[in-house]
Amino acid sequence: MQDLDYFALMVEFNVAGMTAMGMYLTVTSGYLIAAYFVGRQLTSLQAAIITGLFTWYTLHMTIGTFAYFGRAKYFYDSLEVAPPGLGMNSTLIFSAFGFELFGIIACLKFMWDVRHPKAE
Repeated sequence: MQDLDYFALMVEFNVAGMTAMGMYLTVTSGYLIAAYFVGRQLTSLQAAIITGLFTWYTLHMTIGTFAYFGRAKYFYDSLEVAPPGLGMNSTLIFSAFGFELFGIIACLKFMWDVRHPKAE
């Protein structure tokens, strides 16, 4: 019975991790669209508010993705008879974490470039 509970928890944490990643991608897309279309017209205060909220939220979703996938791996590794091909490996977990952190930095750089254009 314990294996069934661990399997259910593994699935739930995988779903939570994918949900956190989806929310991260949604907020990132919205930030990039806002930066592209109205980034230059924003006041300094407006840009600071939107950038602060974006950074705070996406960092929380990045940490959530990492934590949820890590917990899913823990429960998969705790199964006595683990079904092959369903587990999370550490490389995938750290890759997702690095991808999301890189995405935050890239988005902040994009907003900076929109607000501080170089003369061409």
